[in-house]
Amino acid sequence: MQTNNAKRRYIPELLTLHCEELEFLWGQRRLALHSPRYFLRDFLHLTERIEAHLQGLLAVPDALPDLLLPQLAEADEQDRVFALVCPLLRLQNPVLTAQLVEFFTQSTLKTGAGFRDAFSFAPAGLYIHELQRILRQEAILPAVYAMTALANLRALERNNDVLQSFLFHSDALVAKLAWQASLTVDCLPATMSSPPRPYQQTLVRPEASLREVALKSALWTRQAWVLSTLRQMTLAGDITALQWLAIVSQGEEGALIVDKLALVTDLSKRCEIVTRFGHPALLPLLQEWATGDDVLLGSYAGAAFTRITGVDVRGERVPMPVAQTADEFERDFAPLIWTADVSKMKSYLAQCSYHLQQANRWSRGVCLDGVLRAESLAEIDLQIRWDQAARHRLVGNISNPPEPIF
Repeated sequence: MQTNNAKRRYIPELLTLHCEELEFLWGQRRLALHSPRYFLRDFLHLTERIEAHLQGLLAVPDALPDLLLPQLAEADEQDRVFALVCPLLRLQNPVLTAQLVEFFTQSTLKTGAGFRDAFSFAPAGLYIHELQRILRQEAILPAVYAMTALANLRALERNNDVLQSFLFHSDALVAKLAWQASLTVDCLPATMSSPPRPYQQTLVRPEASLREVALKSALWTRQAWVLSTLRQMTLAGDITALQWLAIVSQGEEGALIVDKLALVTDLSKRCEIVTRFGHPALLPLLQEWATGDDVLLGSYAGAAFTRITGVDVRGERVPMPVAQTADEFERDFAPLIWTADVSKMKSYLAQCSYHLQQANRWSRGVCLDGVLRAESLAEIDLQIRWDQAARHRLVGNISNPPEPIF
């Protein structure tokens, strides 16, 4: 019979399996956060599975440092680092936590992101002050990841001078992370009629992803100038501004949005913008695209039609068109895509046109005007949920916090 002093027995391979599953699931959760393919129930299920594997590791706490720390020294991917660090932080051992914080100060681009994720997903009492200290050190990567971890923990100071300086940083990644963190602290005045200097400088930078997150910050922090600036930038042909204008417009910008859609050369992105606009007046345009000769645009248009109306208009599965220069292998193994059944689209519009016109925005057949009930929110995907939250935030409903930075 095993005595109380006997060593706890465990199967190392089982712990390794828990760690590998944790790594995979965390990557899935990060991708799901803004995905049009995931709903809240899917996201919560992923989170539950992550917690289950964490608990599987924590069932043998004494074994974890010897098992995971040697692997951490060799890990070089974000999700791998998260899977190794998060269980160790959950042990809430001061000495071990201090060791992990020291490792974090030497982190690289990918490993620093993994540490940031783990710091954001574990009890922060033992390291929150260390993150605040690292934020003010000279090493840029640990500082910016410490900043975003503090933002996720809602512990970033409103008037933080390091955050303000990072908004102007020449490295687009550093500046982007700073703008994401700014969503949580409302660090810039919102009553000005024109953009404050950080916005002015960022909105003329060439990196579209950086302009996108700066505009997102302006929306979430309810900047008084943001709608007029979105219109001006869209008129000038900025696709990033066009997307955000489609997200927050209540229908009055429909003509401008349609006019500028032709500038979006990425066909998938073009249909996504229509989807996120969600206005019923654009459904005939999707039908027109589905009727044309461009098979790929027709496929994307059919998917967009379904995301707005909730009606399945899939037709046939056909190979995706390939370039004329494609070799035989690429032609034989081209991915399959769905064509759009134009007759179904026509039939739905003929029967439901009046009903659709009673609202400015739809997603999967759910009217998005006003505040949604829980059962309606459950039927829209995560991308549209965040869009809905941004619209509400812009008009003063601050009950929804911004999403975490992963």
